Amino acid sequence: MGRYFIATLGCKLNQFDSARAEGWLREGRHTPTDDPAQADLIVLNTCTVTMKADADGRRLARRLRRLNPHARIIATGCYAEREPEALEGLGVVDEVVGLSERERLPALLGGKDACSTASIDLFFGDRSRAFLRVQEGCDLACSYCVIPSVRGPSRSTAPETISAHKTRHTAAGPGLRRMVVTPVRR
Repeated sequence: MGRYFIATLGCKLNQFDSARAEGWLREGRHTPTDDPAQADLIVLNTCTVTMKADADGRRLARRLRRLNPHARIIATGCYAEREPEALEGLGVVDEVVGLSERERLPALLGGKDACSTASIDLFFGDRSRAFLRVQEGCDLACSYCVIPSVRGPSRSTAPETISAHKTRHTAAGPGLRRMVVTPVRR
């Protein structure tokens, strides 16, 4: 189909989301590239935990457009959820997909709908560790933290889904040597 490049800013949840996006892209027969200037499609997975993270996302979006004026750039992630109009206003991204509408991503990335990709394998490249998301969101209302407003309330992944992903990661063989499960600490 074409070549893609994924840029991920932020936490392990964003790395997990990028691995899922890469799985969709590979299912759609896209080919990865390490050079954003050679990509037909660029996915920018943003962070918003600090004002610096917001600025980094905007700066990277502009840089990616300068490097590749012809690529289709899709911005997603926490900053895309919290301030989509700020990313759209830059005039350098083609599509902004917040976390609350991420079910649109499979169709945008691989031409598939969310139902056909519900069991998509996560792709972690040549890493020796994979991430297994067991929980997302937060119910705490810390005055300094924006995460509950962008990731939503705390919700757990179904145990059968966790087990299936763990089985697939284990079956991936020696290239994926260690499963990382990070519990939520309060």
